[in-house]
This record gives sequence, structure tokens and C-alpha cells, in this order.
Amino acid sequence: MSAVLGLGAVLAFFAAIESGRKTVFRWTMMALGLLFATQSAMTFSRGGLYSAGGAVIAGSLYLLRDRRARMPFILAAGACGVTAAYVIVPRLEQVTQGKLGARFEVVSPTGRDVLVRQDLEAFLAHPVGGLGPGGGYVSRARRGLAHTEPTRLLAEHGLLGAAALVALFVMGFRALRAAPSVNDKALVAALLAWSMLTMSHMAMRIVAPSLVFGLAFAVRASGHPRSATASRTTP
Repeated sequence: MSAVLGLGAVLAFFAAIESGRKTVFRWTMMALGLLFATQSAMTFSRGGLYSAGGAVIAGSLYLLRDRRARMPFILAAGACGVTAAYVIVPRLEQVTQGKLGARFEVVSPTGRDVLVRQDLEAFLAHPVGGLGPGGGYVSRARRGLAHTEPTRLLAEHGLLGAAALVALFVMGFRALRAAPSVNDKALVAALLAWSMLTMSHMAMRIVAPSLVFGLAFAVRASGHPRSATASRTTP
């Protein structure tokens, strides 16, 4: 739930700073983004907000380079940051009696480091074919489902899992290069970052990471509407 709400906050934020939008739409999207982020925090799961923050940072690396996109991004980020710091966070701390802040102050991986180490040990023991689909559950000493998709791929699929990881990064890099504009590159970078970050802490227990990864290619495909129209109308 926290991951999906965080994704909603990311999409609302980028919709708010999209060029050509009316002021009412921008403020509505920013309000929805803050609402989604607040609800994500209230699940007391840190991963959703961390992934959302990482996605916004990844997109900002492109937006800050462009003079036209820089100011809308700074204004939107500033407005959201001030509202969160002086309105939302104090209210949530009051409602939860400080428990929310204490939760996010914890920086421990909550056992994920143990699961990663067990996955890597399984990969080193069976590097070619891995343990097979679902075999990682045994290697993790029945501590539960996988939380980190890259190490799960290595543990359960061996070299094929490593090849799958390389393919994912190559595909993401090509989608980023093919995005036609700065705004498109920023959105693609945010979608890819959110997908990878979510897979790093909750593996593939929900379909959203794979869906969002695919949406990055939809942004690329929709980046040339005029050329597509011209090719249809040219005799």
C-alpha cells in the first residue's frame, strides 16, 4: 500500500509541473500528491516514501538542466516541501504521538541485509542454474518472501538471473536516451528509478514495478506525435 501511494504522489507531482497545464490543475495535482504522500507515511512503511523521493530526485537531475522546466520544478518542490515541513509533519506527529517520526528515524534494514546475504550465498553455491523458482525461500531459512529482487534473481536463476538484470538496465538506459525532450527524460528517469527502488526493497510482490517499468517505454513511444501524424497523412 505504501509503495502504490508513493507512486501516486510521484505521478501527481510530475503532472503538476507538466508544461501547458492550467493553474487549477497544477494546484490540484500538488494537493493530491501531498495527500498520497501523507497516506503513504501513515502506513508506517518507509519504503513507499523513500522510493517516491528517489524517483523525484532522479527526475530533477534532468529538470534542473532546462531553463523552462527549472522554475516550475523549484516552485512545486518548494511549495510541497514547505507544506510538508510546517503543516503536514507536525500534524502527523501530533496525531501519532511521535510514533511516526520515531519510525522514520530508524535506519536499520530490518533484516533485509540478512536475506540479501543468504541470496548471495545461494548464488555463489549454485552460480549456473541457481536454486530454481521459489528455491530462495529455503535458502533464506524460511524467513519469508524475497524483499530484494536483484539478489532473488541471482539466487533462484543463477547466470540467467544476472543476464536478466543486465537486460533491465540496458533497456532502461535505451528508454532514457530515446526520450525526445527534457520533460520526457525526467519522467522516464523517475519511472525507472521508482521501479528499481521498489524492487530493491519489496521485490516483485506487487505488479506495480513491472507496470511502471513498461510505462517508461510508453513515454518514449508517445514522444513524437507530430511525426507519427505526418507519416499517416503523407501520400
